[in-house]
Amino acid sequence: MNHIKSPIIFTEGVLAVNHQNPTLKAYLDNCNANKSNPNRMKDKNFSFEKVDKSINAKDAINKEMREIDAMSLALKMPISKLIGYAKVLGVNVDKSTEEIRYDMKMLAKKDPNSFITGLDDPKTAIKEVIVNAREYGIIDIQINRVSWKKGNDRVLITHIPVGVNGIEHFADFCLDGEGELVLEEMKKQIARFNS
Repeated sequence: MNHIKSPIIFTEGVLAVNHQNPTLKAYLDNCNANKSNPNRMKDKNFSFEKVDKSINAKDAINKEMREIDAMSLALKMPISKLIGYAKVLGVNVDKSTEEIRYDMKMLAKKDPNSFITGLDDPKTAIKEVIVNAREYGIIDIQINRVSWKKGNDRVLITHIPVGVNGIEHFADFCLDGEGELVLEEMKKQIARFNS
């Protein structure tokens, strides 16, 4: 029995394969031109990929659930924690609580994974102390150094390597050793401002 081979034609970039044609489906799944084929020879160019709507729908739902979780955190967070986290993220806090919450909700929606991860990161609390210490004039962060501010004097705490974010570097510095003592001193001085 002779089988007639017919060309595989994609119409406007799409080819719907009926489940009643398992041979074509198997061929397309295993073809080197299929980008979705995990066994494809990597040196071959691909010309199509499999679209699995069930996987796409699952991914979309998971992404939306993560966005909802992050936005919910931004909307329900206690105001003191909200303002502290907003400062760390560089959000302007010189406005109404509702405006700050809205800005934080938009950041949460834009990158929910980073927003949630940042809340759980122990360095976030350290960065909040650093930002507050800078605001109160306790420390000075310049492009290449962090210093204590005592009147017009600047007493070096640590150097900042070239091309490194000052707050990131200083937060890492405060995680252990001498940095822990510096962190405690900043907290004490901030507490004096707030008492």
